[in-house]
Amino acid sequence: MPMTRRRLAFVAFAVFDVVLVGILAGLWVARSNVLEDRALSDLGVARIEQSEPLDDFRLTDQYGRAFSLSNLEGKWQFIFFGFTSCPDICPLTMRALNDFYRELEQTGWQDDTGVIMVSVDPLRDTPEAMADYLLSFDPTFIGLTGEYPEIAGLASQLFIAFSQPGDHETAHHEDGYAIAHSDYIALIDPAGRHHAILHSPHHSERLMQAYAALRAAD
Repeated sequence: MPMTRRRLAFVAFAVFDVVLVGILAGLWVARSNVLEDRALSDLGVARIEQSEPLDDFRLTDQYGRAFSLSNLEGKWQFIFFGFTSCPDICPLTMRALNDFYRELEQTGWQDDTGVIMVSVDPLRDTPEAMADYLLSFDPTFIGLTGEYPEIAGLASQLFIAFSQPGDHETAHHEDGYAIAHSDYIALIDPAGRHHAILHSPHHSERLMQAYAALRAAD
């Protein structure tokens, strides 16, 4: 009988140890996630938890070719919404993305990374206008335009907001109009899912640090 009690006690302690290890492991993972999210937050990154594939869309690239969800898959894609007449935010952001993309060549990540600009001003930003605008940047960058409902549908999936001509947010000037829009950069993973949002200010070093942290955490 005493022997049986010893065995029962041993089993009880063994089970307790296993449960304790499990609890401590869970706490460590939770703490690691908090620290990881804090580090990403410091870099202006909000990661999308349990993201699902985007709904399909139909846009047109700067060469007049159809562009849909399937064209996003297979690469990490940085997507910025702007317009070619934008005087400040758009050229600064695209320049930062251009510098960042050039630096990717040293990491070996350039081949599986893409940069896309989606126009929020399709009335003026024809495929030809997008092609002219992107001449100042990397030739592999993609410029997309199309119908407002398609652009707005994709933007809403990526938490991007923008005004349309006639909206009260749209500022009118002598040379036309400016469009208010979010300055976020959306990151899409190779499976076509919304992976993260990158907040401004955007510059190449910060983008590189954020991208490295996200790829390491993936």
